[in-house]
Amino acid sequence: MTSVQNLLLPLNGNRVYLILIFLMWLGLGCSPKTTIPPSNKVVQQATKNIKDTVPEEIVQKYPDTLVWKNVSDQYPPIISPEEINIQEKVIPSYSKGEKVFLKKKYFLSLLIPLKSNQYTNSSLASNRFVQFYAGALLALEDLERNNLHLEINITDTEYPGFSAQKFMDSIDYTKTDLIIGPFEREDLKIVTGEALKKQITVISPWQTSTKIAKENDFYVQLKPNLKEHFIKITENVCSLYNRGEVTVITHNNQEGKAWFNYFSETAQKITGNKSYLNHFTVSEDSLQSPNTAFVRMFSTNPPKAVILPYYSYNDEEKLYSVVRRLSADKGKKEVFVYGMPLLHDSERIDYEYYSTLNVRIAISDFMDESKYEVKNFKKRYYDMFGEIAGHDAVKGYDVFMFIGKNLEEYGSKFQEHIISQRQNYLMSDFEIHKSVSDEEKSRVNIDFDFFENKQIQIIEFRDSGFKVID
Repeated sequence: MTSVQNLLLPLNGNRVYLILIFLMWLGLGCSPKTTIPPSNKVVQQATKNIKDTVPEEIVQKYPDTLVWKNVSDQYPPIISPEEINIQEKVIPSYSKGEKVFLKKKYFLSLLIPLKSNQYTNSSLASNRFVQFYAGALLALEDLERNNLHLEINITDTEYPGFSAQKFMDSIDYTKTDLIIGPFEREDLKIVTGEALKKQITVISPWQTSTKIAKENDFYVQLKPNLKEHFIKITENVCSLYNRGEVTVITHNNQEGKAWFNYFSETAQKITGNKSYLNHFTVSEDSLQSPNTAFVRMFSTNPPKAVILPYYSYNDEEKLYSVVRRLSADKGKKEVFVYGMPLLHDSERIDYEYYSTLNVRIAISDFMDESKYEVKNFKKRYYDMFGEIAGHDAVKGYDVFMFIGKNLEEYGSKFQEHIISQRQNYLMSDFEIHKSVSDEEKSRVNIDFDFFENKQIQIIEFRDSGFKVID
């Protein structure tokens, strides 16, 4: 575990080494509070026209520190909040008539699977969690510029010997306002349970489940669960199509039947009609045989829209087979195909299918590449790290901007004050609501189990790209 009181230095040129050097240092177990200077190579690349004295390197099998001297004032070292005399002053503020307490400085713990003990330039540069962390650094830079002081403790949950229980047993609760992560579901259950006892808010950027927490108003899930995507699709089709015009396509198995039943029940709640949606099942054999999979469906009373509920990467091949046969069997008939984020993210699905099938997708994270803010972020990211910002880099930025802005406005238990408020960021929109665990919905007089982001958009493929339509 290491503490980061501030940011890596904003230098020009190839900057992936900034992250790699930091993660190597992280994995080798340095002292908990250490400034993070740029690597010797990076300084040389970025300051060719600046006559600075570069650092003396201490090369050991297990280095504890790097000794630096005569670093230019243009790149001053990062100093701790204690050194710049930031006080933990509690300031009363008001939100919707309720008193909240704002601190001058907040202590955050980020639990993230960086695999820093397995570092190589190529593997870490492409690691989705390294990209998430790098995006977070840019957010921290922006927040610091707005005088929000955050002290971040980073724990690599993939480092040998990590235990969620041991981490929670050893954490300094007096210096922990909020925990982000971890990624693994079982670790997250442990962390949320222990954090509830100490009344520390836990933010989960990655997991989507209704079974993590029970009666825990300190747990916030930023990724909407599967059924929220189903609900969004059903609401959209019910607003655009009449009874019998929409068909749910699944494989002929128990999971497929369960999916259809949920869509059908949701449509009934919206329209009052028990048979608003149709159900069509396929098999592996029919998908592999020409002119057998969907010919019957399109021959008489063809649907105007179909829904493909496939969401797991385990179902990617099934989804691809369905899309391929739909495209072939529909002929010249127009149909709109609704799907889950997998339909957007899968590398098996070509853009030709998006256009031919008028694809619409329920998605919580959508990046509009044409937006100025997105272009500017990607330029900043490339200038700092020398890498192209991917989905996870933008996600890291959005998550930490969301956390930082709400800490600044409402304090460490901000989730209570932002219910139903829609907040828009580069890629992610957040609208926090109270949710109940599926396993506990039969309980009497239950208020809620956890907070969850329920903001989902419908995007449609138009003119060679996806656009938000709902």
